[in-house]
Amino acid sequence: MTASAEPRYDAAGNASTTVYQCVSCKEEYERPDVMHSHKHQGAICSLCKSME
Repeated sequence: MTASAEPRYDAAGNASTTVYQCVSCKEEYERPDVMHSHKHQGAICSLCKSME
């Protein structure tokens, strides 16, 4: 499942704990802190996205 396909939060409002690797910095982040980037063709963390 890609970051864009999985909801950030479940029906009860709990954050998803699925871990994704950022395609830019290669660090691992839980779903609420990443998004799918078409430009990078994968999950990118919010920090790397804000540095673009």
